[in-house]
Amino acid sequence: MNSLTRRDALRLGVTGAGAAGLMALGSLLDPPMPRASPGPNQPASAGDSSPTRDSGSFISAARGGVETNWIIARPPGQHGPLRPVIALHGMDNDAAGVMSLGIPEALAQLTAAGRPPFAVVSVDGGNSFWRRRASGG
Repeated sequence: MNSLTRRDALRLGVTGAGAAGLMALGSLLDPPMPRASPGPNQPASAGDSSPTRDSGSFISAARGGVETNWIIARPPGQHGPLRPVIALHGMDNDAAGVMSLGIPEALAQLTAAGRPPFAVVSVDGGNSFWRRRASGG
């Protein structure tokens, strides 16, 4: 029988807190105002229900020239600019790990419930803490 380590328990807590935070953020946003005609951020078609996700990489000067991955998740059918929510990963994780917490699915549920669309952006930050270092990193 496997026992739950302290680190595993902390990961579960952070994962649950992150998902709960995203859902809470969606509940704080006002419902969208009706529009006379669809704008650029309106779904392309009523049948477009798959989440929209973009990804890529860049060379980060802040991380000493390391190739750094990024991911942007949008609600289904949303292809234009949206307000971003920055999702920073925890220790021993990365941008893909953040998205694997169910972010795209949560975005789809929030917009289906009438909440304004927003994007969730995550970027690899290495295996350390999110703070400035004496080294400049």
